[in-house]
Amino acid sequence: MSCDCNENCDPAWTTEIQQGETFKFSVDLADSAGAAVDITGCTATFTLKKTLDSAAAVTLSVGSGLTVTGASGHIDGVVPAASTAPLKGDYYGSLKITLSG
Repeated sequence: MSCDCNENCDPAWTTEIQQGETFKFSVDLADSAGAAVDITGCTATFTLKKTLDSAAAVTLSVGSGLTVTGASGHIDGVVPAASTAPLKGDYYGSLKITLSG
């Protein structure tokens, strides 16, 4: 199972990233009852794109900018300052999570 928030989800938030600064974010996944979704063994990718159809300007993955705490359904992301330095204007962020099994 996977969820690509560009295709299936309403935007959860809008944020501003300062050019040349480190950007950190966290996501907690829960089911309809509010219980944490166990994402142990998942793959996850976060991208920033100028348009929804353009190539990614920034890509993070598990172990390379994304940290997954599986049983609690928690993901931390860090986009380093060097990656935000060349970005100008508005970008779209997408987090795609694919559960194992």
